[in-house]
Amino acid sequence: MSVAAIIERAARHTGLSADDILGSSPEPQLVHARQAIMAACVGSGYGSGRDVDWTRTYRAVARRLHRDHKTIVRGVRSAERRAKEDPEYASLIAVLKDGAR
Repeated sequence: MSVAAIIERAARHTGLSADDILGSSPEPQLVHARQAIMAACVGSGYGSGRDVDWTRTYRAVARRLHRDHKTIVRGVRSAERRAKEDPEYASLIAVLKDGAR
């Protein structure tokens, strides 16, 4: 599944628009959706082929989301922390990750 398809899936599940999710708004619900997308893409090994190269994966996701790779690293960490505390959020990431395979 492409990153665009994951973004559309996230938009459907959250009720937010894909444009808003990809924007730069610091609104928490948009940030959380963005971070879930980051976690799903990185968790599926997007952009690295069969043998996962994490540096390549983070950079590929960063390019597709028009972000710096450091932003992706921080976003994934934040999403993982939030997922441990919020089962609904963990479920969103799982749904997005499942669609990425």
